[in-house]
Amino acid sequence: NMIKTNNNNSKNIFDIKSKELNYNIIINEIFNSDKKEINAMFHSQYNYSITNLCLAMAQCHAQGFKFGLLKCVSQWQKENRTKKTNANKLWLRLPIVYVKKDKNGMPLKDKDGKEEKGLTYKFANNWLTYDMTTGEELNQDELNNIFDFDKCLSTLKIKKVDFDEDGMAGGYAIVKEKELAVNPAWHDSVDVAKVMFHELGHIVLEHKPTDNRHVKELEAELVALLMCKILDIDFNNQIGYIQTWTSNNSKLLTKEVYKRCFKAVEKICKASR
Repeated sequence: NMIKTNNNNSKNIFDIKSKELNYNIIINEIFNSDKKEINAMFHSQYNYSITNLCLAMAQCHAQGFKFGLLKCVSQWQKENRTKKTNANKLWLRLPIVYVKKDKNGMPLKDKDGKEEKGLTYKFANNWLTYDMTTGEELNQDELNNIFDFDKCLSTLKIKKVDFDEDGMAGGYAIVKEKELAVNPAWHDSVDVAKVMFHELGHIVLEHKPTDNRHVKELEAELVALLMCKILDIDFNNQIGYIQTWTSNNSKLLTKEVYKRCFKAVEKICKASR
């Protein structure tokens, strides 16, 4: 029931029975990917969740293939391409909505009299990337790696306001008001982008004043780090910040933190398109 990497440790990428993903492996594969793979993941593949794209990438690397354009087998056949003999079809995790039932098998109702719905997942293996297929050549040109901050803020209904604090802080977010600010003293465009992604992380993740500060800052930095990787921006500072927040408690990087940050990054990316 386990899909395993081809390294010496043979660690599990996911478990079909428990439907659990190994986010440590998956996020490691993101940072071991090259620019073209990341480009394919975040700029051309609109119909897959970020979790499934990362899951597919990890399986590609485990088999020694490059991640790229992802389609199901029948779609590749329409493109006159077939599976390479040494390739194994990729597994994705598919959401399933179901009606909740009581012990007698009767549908549960909410306060409005509507059937209560639940969400579970199943795994299916019916996907291949371009590198895992052979046949008619397709245009694999990269898309332009441009992130439109104005479009992103407008879509998410987030407002950029004037910086109204003393000190050297790069910026801040007022989550409840969906506002963020960047210190005008910061002129370097890369530094400004990192601050923006960090503050966007706070707002998209809907951090509250009562939330654990270490977890909030860790999540915001992880969002900024992932966005930097996506847009080919140096992220060494973000790695250092994350190490700082986890130095006294390495268990802060939980599965739930990864899941929340992946969803936040997906939302930010889609909002900029």
